[in-house]
Amino acid sequence: MLRRAAMSAGSSYQAAARTSGALSFRRRDGARDVCRATPTASIARRGITTTTKGAAREVSLDELHQQSLEACGWRELCEHLSEYASTRLGQELCRQGTLPTSGPWESEQLLDETEAAMRMESYHGTSLDFGGVMSAEVRRALFKAEKFASLGGDELAAMMAFIAAATRLVKTVEGVKENGAPPPDLQPLRNVTQSAVTHPEVADKSLYVERGRRG
Repeated sequence: MLRRAAMSAGSSYQAAARTSGALSFRRRDGARDVCRATPTASIARRGITTTTKGAAREVSLDELHQQSLEACGWRELCEHLSEYASTRLGQELCRQGTLPTSGPWESEQLLDETEAAMRMESYHGTSLDFGGVMSAEVRRALFKAEKFASLGGDELAAMMAFIAAATRLVKTVEGVKENGAPPPDLQPLRNVTQSAVTHPEVADKSLYVERGRRG
C-alpha cells in the first residue's frame, strides 16, 4: 500500500521514464550508439569488446546501460522531475528512476495511468491529494512493525494519518462520476485503487486505543 501511494505520487516521473527509457534501449540496440568515446565496438558473448589505440577491454552490458542513461541525461531528468512530486517518497522514487523491465505493455500501462491522472484534474476537476503523509515516521513505523516492536505515539499517529490519506485517495478516484457512471477515461486509475486495500478499520482501532491512553 505504501509503495502504491508513493508510485502514484511520482506519476510525472513515470511519463518521462517511458520516453527516455525507449531512447536508452534504442541506443543499446546499435553497436555504433552503444559505446561513446570508442571508435570500434564488437559484440562479445558476455558484453562488448571495445578497442581504443590498440588496447582492448570488455565492457559489461550493465556498464553499457549506464553509459546510455548518462548520454540521455537520465539522472538529471529524474532529479528535475522529483521537484514536482508532493511527498518525500514520491521524490525518492523519481530520483531512483527505475525503468520498466516487463516489456512495452508495462510502459503503455504506466502511460495510461499518467494520462488518466492528468484528465482527472484537467477535465473532471478533481485533484489527487497526497497531503498528510509523514513519510519518515511511516517508514520508521513499518520497519518497527516488521520487527514486532511497539510503536511510539508519533509513529502511531503517522500511520493513522497515512491510512486516512490512502483511503481518501481511493474514495476520490472512485467518486468521480460522469452522468452517474464512472468515466471510461479514468479506468486506469480505478484499476489501481481497486487493488488497494487501505484497512481504515485499523486506523479507527488505533485512534480508539490512543484516546484511551490519554484518558
